[in-house]
Amino acid sequence: MAIISIEKLKVGMVLDAEVCDRTGRVLLKCGCELQEWHIGKLSSAGVEEVDIAGVDAADGLADENITPEMMQQSIDALESAFSLVDKNWDVMKELHKAAVLRDVHKKMEGDV
Repeated sequence: MAIISIEKLKVGMVLDAEVCDRTGRVLLKCGCELQEWHIGKLSSAGVEEVDIAGVDAADGLADENITPEMMQQSIDALESAFSLVDKNWDVMKELHKAAVLRDVHKKMEGDV
């Protein structure tokens, strides 16, 4: 599984988790094979990223422009947000990793 920005989605990718809008309404269910109109629907609903099955950094969707320094800056910036949780818990590890990657990508796009 991998969290992929909607700009990088391709027809045929399969969701590894349901996608909800900001109000919590389910837009697409887990296991949905993406079609072009799905991607448009997600974009118009304000969804920024989704969890895709069978994709990881080795599949070429990772940004090779991310440096270790950029990762460390984001880890440091998010330290207070994760200071009260056990980051050794698998769920928190994944959430922390996703938050760090999202922070790095937002900084690269100039959104932060």
